[in-house]
Amino acid sequence: MAKQVSASLRDAREMLGTVGKNIDNTQQPGARALDTSIKISPVGKNGAYRTSVVTTRRDDPLKTKVLFSSTSSASKTQTKSVSLSFLQEAIGTATGLQKSVLVGAVGDFIAQSKYLPAIGDVSMKKAFVAKGVALADALNNATDKVNNLRLDADTDLKNGLVSLNTSLKQLYLLNQNIAISRSPQNLYDNRDRLIGEISQKLEVQAYYGHNGIANLMIKGSGHELVSATSRAEFSYAGTKSSELLTGGKIPEITITKVATEGGRDRIVSAPTAIVGGTDNPSLQGMKGGQIEGWLNLRDVELPLAGDAVKSLAAAVAKAVNGVHNNGSPYPPKTSFRGSKPVF
Repeated sequence: MAKQVSASLRDAREMLGTVGKNIDNTQQPGARALDTSIKISPVGKNGAYRTSVVTTRRDDPLKTKVLFSSTSSASKTQTKSVSLSFLQEAIGTATGLQKSVLVGAVGDFIAQSKYLPAIGDVSMKKAFVAKGVALADALNNATDKVNNLRLDADTDLKNGLVSLNTSLKQLYLLNQNIAISRSPQNLYDNRDRLIGEISQKLEVQAYYGHNGIANLMIKGSGHELVSATSRAEFSYAGTKSSELLTGGKIPEITITKVATEGGRDRIVSAPTAIVGGTDNPSLQGMKGGQIEGWLNLRDVELPLAGDAVKSLAAAVAKAVNGVHNNGSPYPPKTSFRGSKPVF
């Protein structure tokens, strides 16, 4: 009888602990409530019984899957939006809600050029030259903005992969605790939080094994990220600014399989390329999240914007040269005489 009373008190204490955990988690985003119940199992044939606490977690696998996918998609969109919003200030678009510096400089230059026929008015010519200088500055500033944003995207990519490696290792170590835990449900909130962090970086598929161990793969490419026995580790050296801005070599991103044993990391498989860089640009094994956003900005969106600025600069130069050539004889005179002011 004393043993049964002791067991009942132990079970009651465990159930109260679960209630306390639920209360603590009310302010934690994404936390799931735990339910507990007493399980009674007969022991032998003389009426003895054994009690145990059964803990279950309120969860909806479909909603969780949608949450991780939505996190990845939203992170990718936000990454692009933040960077392109800075670019909007310098370049702008036809449907932009604000007048960009560059668009304003072009408009002012064209408006001032209409006064050029007033040949005798020196102030008009000075104003025209001033608008031309302002336009040249705006073009240079737009080019600098594009270049700086490309460099920022590459730096963010490198730092983001370091952060991703940290989250992958934490989830891998948590998997080892889940595997041996008597109450693995108490670890699921932390597990899902880590998967959410990973989903911000790229889109993943999650499968759950023994005791709720998380197995993660990159959606689309199928590369394994975390399992019960190993984890992925990404490596990227970053691109030199001189290489990135002059069409030089962009290094690849590699993935290595690593296991941790006795507190020490052990390489399970040699590094293999997952994003090809300059040597293999078609290899794009990391989709979704901030990583795809940074790659897209660095390699597609911002280079296109830079090309647009260069095209505009070339068109303006051609137009100005045309105006100048229309007022100059050919072949040019070797000398000029007169008292008209020249600036």
